[in-house]
Amino acid sequence: MNQPVENEKSISIPLLVGALVISLVFAIGSSMGSVRRIFTPSTEERKILAKAFAQYQEKMFVIFKIKTNTGVEIEIYLKDPNTNNQVFKQRFPLNDDAEAYLMVNNNSMNLGLVDINTDGQMDIIAPTVDKNGNSRLNVFQFNPELDSFVPYVEAAP
Repeated sequence: MNQPVENEKSISIPLLVGALVISLVFAIGSSMGSVRRIFTPSTEERKILAKAFAQYQEKMFVIFKIKTNTGVEIEIYLKDPNTNNQVFKQRFPLNDDAEAYLMVNNNSMNLGLVDINTDGQMDIIAPTVDKNGNSRLNVFQFNPELDSFVPYVEAAP
């Protein structure tokens, strides 16, 4: 009679461990945007979080901070002076990042223009929080030689 009880225990422990491992994998995986994309419908939700206007080399740009299914994106559009239409220029995906705010001169902001490197040209700043809860200050600057925006990299002293 003791034999069936031992068999049940020997079978239930591996099943319990297996179920625990699988649930742990799903719990960790579901917190990552790249894994969520696999299991969520392909319809992309986009919500404009902020909008800013900037002028570089006589060109007017419209900058959007957008929340998507995968995180946050910065999208930049060139504004046509004749028609006021906005033509897509660039996108910077900040995958797995979440919305964040930054205090500047007692004002809370989530997208702004600041001259970070004191070159006389306004740089785009967009604070976010990564999947681990770490704050990020994403900075993009206009590169006149490329006629496009690039992530700001601070020069070594």
